[in-house]
Amino acid sequence: MTARSTVFDQIYLTGAVLAFAASFAPLWVPADDADPGTDIGTYSLWTVIPADQGGAAVLGVLLVVSLVAVAVIAAALPDRSPVAPVLVLVLGAAAVAMLLTKPGTGTPEPVFGPGAGLMFGTALFLAATAVADLLTPRTSAATTRSQP
Repeated sequence: MTARSTVFDQIYLTGAVLAFAASFAPLWVPADDADPGTDIGTYSLWTVIPADQGGAAVLGVLLVVSLVAVAVIAAALPDRSPVAPVLVLVLGAAAVAMLLTKPGTGTPEPVFGPGAGLMFGTALFLAATAVADLLTPRTSAATTRSQP
């Protein structure tokens, strides 16, 4: 394994752990002009599924699970093909877009809570890492020779 792949492996694994942890934190904080009895600030990605009745929350869970799985695969596979970084980039961009559009949150729109903020930062971080990984020259094990 080269030093380049080790660095990217560590970043992908860190991003996967952070994304998984963010899915358990409260996503939203009620807006200032929201109904005082709203409970939107208590929902994590996993607890909002029953309240959402299979809407955007299920898509969010699938997106997070996919992002975590692909980041772990990108870190674990010795093959440095561009497929895994491209998937991390696409899933990270989709997670950012979903967080910015806040589907299924109603009106007034809530602001980012700890979970959404951490997920937003992690998705941007993983997407930027994937871009850097894609721009880094790739060398195959067959063409790499050790110097005496």
